[in-house]
Amino acid sequence: MVIEFYILIVMLAVFALAVFLGRFPIGVSLALASIIGALMAGYGIPLRHLVEGSFAYLDPILIIASAMVFMEIIKETGALGEISRLIITHLHNRPFWMLLLITLFIMFPGMITGLSTAAVLTTGAIVAPALMHLGIPRK
Repeated sequence: MVIEFYILIVMLAVFALAVFLGRFPIGVSLALASIIGALMAGYGIPLRHLVEGSFAYLDPILIIASAMVFMEIIKETGALGEISRLIITHLHNRPFWMLLLITLFIMFPGMITGLSTAAVLTTGAIVAPALMHLGIPRK
């Protein structure tokens, strides 16, 4: 029981060091920590498990990639800007409903892609000038 605890502590340390000091992506850090844990437990490098485990995420990866392409197409066609303009011009005198719809509008790409940062950077950048014009502070 004690050896498993030490292996867990080492795996957590490897993960934290890889993410924070090494600036590795979380997925790579998890794989590295699992390899170190398997080596410490005496199982060797679990190549079969690493390959099968990464194929388990193939479907979500394809969904996120296609959703990102879809959102980029919508942005390039001008649909995002037009939706933003319609929300602000029709609801500028109803601030509650306008902010509610703008929030949903900003969250929509994140709901599709699963990437909240990309959602804020794409749709948030489109809506930000209009919100600042309405008096919402920049910070």
